Amino acid sequence: MIYWNDKEGNPGNSVVLVNNLNMRVFDPSANLYNPWVLDNSANVAALSSPATRQKDNLNNVEQVTIDSAAAGNYVVNVKGFSVPFGPQKYVIVYDYITDTITLTYPMGGEHFANGDQERIRWDAFDQTGNFTLSYSTDAGGTWNNIATNIPGNQRYYDWTPPSNINSGQVLMQVSRNGFADTSDALFTVIGVPTGLVCDTACGDVFHLYWNPVANADSYIVYMLGPKYMDSIATTSTNDIYLTSGVNMTDTFYFAVTALNSLNGAKGRRSIAYMKLPGEINCLDDIYNAETILPFELNYNCAVSSTLPVRVKIFNIGARNLYGIPIYYQVNANPVVSEVIPGPLNIGDSMIYTFNTLANFSSIGNYTVKTWSSIYSDVNKLNDTSMNNLTVILPVNLPAPVAETFEGPVFPPNGWKVLDYDTSVKWQKTFCLSGANGGNTHAAYIDHFNYGNIGAIDEMETAQLDLSNASADSVFLTFDVAYAYSLNEMDTLSVLLSTDCTQSYQQTSFKKWGAGLATAGAMTNVFSPTLPSQWRNERIDLTAYQGQKLFVRFKGVNNQGNTVLVDNVNIQLKDAWPLGIPADEVQYTAVYPNPSSGLYTLSLLAKESDIAQFTVMNLSGQVIRSFEHPVQYGQNNLSLDITDEAKGMYFLEINMSGKKQIIKLIKE
Repeated sequence: MIYWNDKEGNPGNSVVLVNNLNMRVFDPSANLYNPWVLDNSANVAALSSPATRQKDNLNNVEQVTIDSAAAGNYVVNVKGFSVPFGPQKYVIVYDYITDTITLTYPMGGEHFANGDQERIRWDAFDQTGNFTLSYSTDAGGTWNNIATNIPGNQRYYDWTPPSNINSGQVLMQVSRNGFADTSDALFTVIGVPTGLVCDTACGDVFHLYWNPVANADSYIVYMLGPKYMDSIATTSTNDIYLTSGVNMTDTFYFAVTALNSLNGAKGRRSIAYMKLPGEINCLDDIYNAETILPFELNYNCAVSSTLPVRVKIFNIGARNLYGIPIYYQVNANPVVSEVIPGPLNIGDSMIYTFNTLANFSSIGNYTVKTWSSIYSDVNKLNDTSMNNLTVILPVNLPAPVAETFEGPVFPPNGWKVLDYDTSVKWQKTFCLSGANGGNTHAAYIDHFNYGNIGAIDEMETAQLDLSNASADSVFLTFDVAYAYSLNEMDTLSVLLSTDCTQSYQQTSFKKWGAGLATAGAMTNVFSPTLPSQWRNERIDLTAYQGQKLFVRFKGVNNQGNTVLVDNVNIQLKDAWPLGIPADEVQYTAVYPNPSSGLYTLSLLAKESDIAQFTVMNLSGQVIRSFEHPVQYGQNNLSLDITDEAKGMYFLEINMSGKKQIIKLIKE
C-alpha cells in the first residue's frame, strides 16, 4: 500500500486528484499485480460492483494484495504518472497476513452468567475450513467443545453458558486448520443473584435477603452512594443485616454479587432493589445483653468440674414471648440447647441459668457464646453475646520465700492486686528508707487520698508451698510502715487460704489506728524516711506444714494515711543459726537461704549495739567482714556475696557478747 498527502484539488473538477502516482507490484515470477480500484461510473451497477485490479488514477491511497505469496523477491514500482506540483513524498507499507485466528471476545475479565446468551467473536483470514469453539473452566487444564462445525465464513457464535459452570478460571478458544487463539486472560461464569428484597427494616437495621447462587460461598453487597454502587459488606450467607448507614426516611438502592473464593469467581451485580422510606415487619426482638460466667480469671485448683452459665436477655419486641429457644457453646464443644418456658413480657428482662453445667477445670482460655433463636425475630444481630474466662496454673513458691518488691514488675510474678471498686489499689512505691536502711521499694495503699470510705483492697501472694517445709517452725514475716490520724483509723489484716483462694480466714494479724502505726500522727502523706519508721511482723505458720497457702494483705480505707508493706518472707527454722539454744532461736534469721547471693539478715536485738559480721569459705578464709549498728528490737540488714563462687559459706555474727554461726548456701 502507498499513500501520499496530495495537494488540494479543485472541487469542481471531475477528478480532484492533483499529483497522480501509480503503484505496480511484480512477484518473483515477474507476474504483475495492479491495485484494487472501484468503478466510479455514475450508475448503480458500476457503483455496486466489486473492486478490480487496474491502474489507479483516482485515489491517493493504492493497495495491492497477493494471496498465497511465493518465496522470493518482490518489486514495488511507483511511477509519477502526473506530478504537476512536485516533488511528491509518499509512504509505502506492507503486511504479511497469516492463516492465524484472533479471538476478540471474550478477551478476559468479563463476567458471564449461567443461562444468559453471549456472542463470541473472532477474526480470521480466508473462508475455507470450519471453526471449532471450546472452553476451559480450570485455566486451560482441560477443554470442552461448544461447536465443531462453525462455517468458515462466520466470525461469531452465540453461546449460552450452562448451569454447571461456576468458575473464575474460564478461558475461551477458537481453532481451525491447526491455528487457534485463546482469550488473553481468565473470565468468570457464575450465576447472578435474584430475588433481592429487604424483608425487615426497623430503625437503623435492615435485613436483606436473596436467592442463593449455586456454588457461591460468599456475596458482596452494594449500596448506591453519591455516584456509584459502592460495596459495603461481604457475607457468607444469602442474607445480611445492615446496622449502619440506613434509616427509615431515605430511599436506598441495593445490589448483590456472587463469589466463589476457591476458584476466584466474581459474578455480575444483580438488578438493583429499591427500598422506599418506612418500616417493614417490625415484630419480635430478643436482645441478648450479656453472657454471665462464674469468673474471669481463676486457678485450676479452685475450679469445680461443673459450673453454671447464665445469660441476661430482654424482650424489646411487640408481644409477650413463650418457649424461647436458648443456646450456649464453650469454644468448639457441642452446642447446649434449652428452652425458656416464659412468659417474657414486653419490656421485661431476665437472667436465665442453664441447667446443663459447663466444665472449665482444664488450664486454658474459654470463649462462651450464648444466643436465642426465634424465627420471627426481626433483628438477629442482637441475639448473641460472648464472654471469656481463663483458668491458669498458680505460680508455686516453695519455702523459704522472699519478696522485696525490687523487681521491675508489680505485682510480682504470680501475685494479684484485687481492686474491687476500680479506684485506689495496692501499688509499688519508692521510699527513702527501708526497714534495713537505704532506699527501698515497697507495696502500698494510699488511704490518704482515697475518698471511698470503707473500701476494701487486697494484695494476694503467689501460692506458698510448704509441702517440703520439714523445719520445726515456719513463719510469715513482713515489714510494715504506717502513720495515722487520730480520727481516721485504717485497718490492715493478713488473711490465709488453704483451699486455693476459694475461702480466706483471718490470721493473728489485724491492726488499725495506733495499733498499726509505726510513726506518729501526720497530716500529710506518709512515706518512711528512717528505718525506725518500719516494724517487722511475724505470723506463725507451723501448723500449715505440708500444705499450699495463699496470703492476702487486706486494707480497709478510712482515709487515714498510706499503709506500706515490704520484705514479705516465709522463714524456716533451718535458716536459723547453728547450735543456738531453743529459747534464743528467734533472735537471728537469714533468708532466703539458699539464694543467688543476696540475703536478708533479721536480728532481734535486746539492746542497742554494734554487730560484727564475718563471711568465711570452707577453708576458713575471710572473704568479707563489716560492722553495723543495731537498735533495740527488730533489725533487717542486707548481705551481698553475688560476686563469690557457688557453694557453702559460713556467716559469723558477734553481737551482745554472743557469737553465732550460720551456714549460707549460694546457688
